[in-house]
Amino acid sequence: MLNTPVISSNCKSGPEEILLNGKAGDLFQKKNYEQLHVMIENFIKNPKKLVKKMKVGKKQLWKFSPDRHVKIYNKILSNI
Repeated sequence: MLNTPVISSNCKSGPEEILLNGKAGDLFQKKNYEQLHVMIENFIKNPKKLVKKMKVGKKQLWKFSPDRHVKIYNKILSNI
């Protein structure tokens, strides 16, 4: 774990789910560089808000662990 606050574009590859709809990091609309700029400035001025979101996200990372998904897939495949 790198303990790095996250600002991500809200593209179709899943950052909205991973960042818990913005509760675990900041999301800006794809190609909206002005919004990104504002988010970065806000982080520089007040890093505590995004660091708090990072801690929320860190507690939820277990949902995306490879071991968890291997168990899920094995359970599905054993029922076939």
